[in-house]
Amino acid sequence: MPIPKSAVERSTLEESIREAWSIDTCYPASRKHWTPENPAIGHCAVTALVVHSFYGGSVCETGQDLYR
Repeated sequence: MPIPKSAVERSTLEESIREAWSIDTCYPASRKHWTPENPAIGHCAVTALVVHSFYGGSVCETGQDLYR
């Protein structure tokens, strides 16, 4: 039986997300800015949606694209 999303510990979710971040999964326009020191670059939208699916709330668009 699957574990309910609400039962996933924050630390487990964070670890899973961090493991998924790589230059290969980065938004293509942001790849030239991606570094191992800041692996979240280019993953903002997807990460926000994953976290939202577990915790709910609101996802806001800033309208900024800092890496183009």
